[in-house]
Amino acid sequence: MAWFVGALSQREPENWDACKLLGLWGVPTNGRRRNIPAKAGDHLVIWKAGRGYMAEATVTGAARPPASRGEAPWPGGVVRFGLVLPITLVSELQRPIYLPFAGPRQAETGVTKAALQRGLALISDEGGELISRRLGEAAKAESAGIAT
Repeated sequence: MAWFVGALSQREPENWDACKLLGLWGVPTNGRRRNIPAKAGDHLVIWKAGRGYMAEATVTGAARPPASRGEAPWPGGVVRFGLVLPITLVSELQRPIYLPFAGPRQAETGVTKAALQRGLALISDEGGELISRRLGEAAKAESAGIAT
C-alpha cells in the first residue's frame, strides 16, 4: 500500500465538499497526460494549503478520466482535472494539523512544497504513516472536546 498527499487550494476550499460528495479526488492535469500509480487500498492524506493536514481517505480504485463534467465539478472541469481518483473518507478534522517546513520540505514527513503544488503526489510510507497517526490523535482529541 502506498501513500499519497492531495492538496486543496486556499482559493477553492469548497472543492473538498465536492470530493466527499462524489467520492472522487480530482487530479489536476491541465490537459496533459499524467501517470498516477494509485490503486485500491492505497492511502491519501489531504493538505489544506496554509492550514495543514485535515483528512485521510482510502483509495478505492485506479485513477481514470472523469466519465462526465459531473465527475469533475471543480473550476476548470475536465480540462483542468483530467483524472479522478475514487476514494472513501476515513477521517476528517475540524482544525487541520500544521506541520512546519524547513526550507522546501516538511522536516517530520519529508513532504515537499513541490509535491503539494502538484495536487496529488506519492509520499514515503514513513511520512504517510506519521501524518495518519497525527490525524488519528487529533480526531480523538476533537471527539473528546480537547483543544489541540
